[in-house]
Amino acid sequence: MSYQQGVEYLNTIICGLICLRILFFQKRGNFHLGYSLLAYLLVLMSARSALEPAELSEVVLNVFICTVIWKVKGNIAKLAT
Repeated sequence: MSYQQGVEYLNTIICGLICLRILFFQKRGNFHLGYSLLAYLLVLMSARSALEPAELSEVVLNVFICTVIWKVKGNIAKLAT
């Protein structure tokens, strides 16, 4: 396995973790369309990013996003407040 393949595999795993955490978040309380659309866009962008060739800088950014998403337990509304 080459360096580039390793980076791409790592990016795929990280993007998959982002998607799964947001998709399996269970909301309790009021519905907010804006937060739902933001979550939807994050899932789409991370899924798209997982399918494209990645560079190390993109992987570092995705690790940061994944860490933040898991820290707020998938609740996108906590990121805005």
